Amino acid sequence: MPDYKRTEQFLFESQIMVIHLGRNPLICDCRLKWLNEYFHTHPVEKSGIACNMPRRLAKKSIGLIPNSRFRCSVNQNFDRTCDQFDKCPANCSCQGSIVDCRSQGLDHIPEDIPPSTTELHLQDNNLRVIKSNGAFKKLKNLQRLDLRNNKIYLIEENAFQGADQLSELFLNENFLSNISPNMFSGLQNLKTLLLRSNSLNFLTNNSFNNLNQLRLLSLYDNQISCIQRGAFDNLKSLSTLNLMSNPFVCNCGLKWLKDWLKHANIATGNPKCSAPGHLKDHSLVNLDDHSFECDLNHEQIDQCGNILVPLTAKYKASSCPVNCSCSDKIVRCSHQKLATVPQDIPLDVKELYLDSNQIEEIPEFFKKFLYLEKLDLSSNRIKEIPSRVFERLAQMDTLILSFNSIECINAESFAGLFKLRLLSLYANKMTTIPDGAFKDLKSLSHIVRTVHLFDFLNGKNGAIKYVALYCMHNELAYKYIKNQVIFNKAHRFDFQYCLHSPLKGLKF
Repeated sequence: MPDYKRTEQFLFESQIMVIHLGRNPLICDCRLKWLNEYFHTHPVEKSGIACNMPRRLAKKSIGLIPNSRFRCSVNQNFDRTCDQFDKCPANCSCQGSIVDCRSQGLDHIPEDIPPSTTELHLQDNNLRVIKSNGAFKKLKNLQRLDLRNNKIYLIEENAFQGADQLSELFLNENFLSNISPNMFSGLQNLKTLLLRSNSLNFLTNNSFNNLNQLRLLSLYDNQISCIQRGAFDNLKSLSTLNLMSNPFVCNCGLKWLKDWLKHANIATGNPKCSAPGHLKDHSLVNLDDHSFECDLNHEQIDQCGNILVPLTAKYKASSCPVNCSCSDKIVRCSHQKLATVPQDIPLDVKELYLDSNQIEEIPEFFKKFLYLEKLDLSSNRIKEIPSRVFERLAQMDTLILSFNSIECINAESFAGLFKLRLLSLYANKMTTIPDGAFKDLKSLSHIVRTVHLFDFLNGKNGAIKYVALYCMHNELAYKYIKNQVIFNKAHRFDFQYCLHSPLKGLKF
């Protein structure tokens, strides 16, 4: 019989009056349900005994919790004895749920870390690579991970997958030079991320994906020279940001950061410019707008993805394509029989109307319209949406692609459109959608009232609230609903106007 079963039997049969169990990191799963029941029925002095984990029961007094909340996952091993339960890794010390392996010359993370661990100290070792080998999938209770002062130059994508409860991650004093899109995947409860004193040289819109709970981000003392516009837009809970001691190049690509820092008001200290020379050591947020200039011969894209516009090309911001009308950063080129998208569209355009033309391809140079909020390409001859063609359009709110001949959507066709609220694919020729095609559309929620749509929530694609695809004329609709989508009462759908669709009369 496992030890905890013997303890249960002993307590119920004894007349014990005092049990001092306070300040123990107890995990209140199904194995401690009996103890909760015991304290319900026995008037015992228990010295403030409380749960440490799971997070939903943290600091709640055992004996006052409903028994139904003591739950276990199907994968837990309930028959382990004390000898098997929480062995401490070699050369490490363990106290309660805290495992300390610091300063042991480790070049890899120990494989036998106890599943009950809430704090793991691996600082001051020789770790170089954090591999995506499932090491953290068994550490479901881990809340704090200290990897400071190692030699880490690479964290493989999805390496932290499984550490769902991690709230503090310390990566100070390492050799990280970039942040890949899925480096922090799975850390949806992370609140503190310290990257001080690494070798990071730039940040992009994909650097901090899915860190919705992050509150404190320290990037102090790196080599960051540029940051892509919108890099922090996904960090909805961020309240403290440290960008000090970085060699920022204060050119036209970084003007957005000045405006963002002033508006957000969450930065500690005043980040300073390192270049150009005449701006060295000047406070970035205190510069005049005209100081952010690019002395180039031609337009370029920096390593962060920002468009750098030469001084000699400034006139382009106020130019207007032939046969189009331009006013207040709105460009209208509708009904002009255009076969291609004009290349001389103002760079600061916010609304672009190219509907009712003969355009067959979506050009790569759309990426330079960093301020674009609305794009209408309806009623053209577009057949395909290339991968990542919109990825730098972080401000895009509305994308209309209806009445085209689109047959193919790639898994990354809509990558980077984090703020997109309305997507229209009405009246095309799609018959399928690849898994993950809408994974970046975290804000998609608007449903056009004038045409009835079907709405669905897709568990695999994550944070989408609504994906709107017009039911009429799209071959995709019937097949997708019939084969993949399971509706429940929480979903809204109305097909009464699907007059020419196989969805007419379909019952759920």
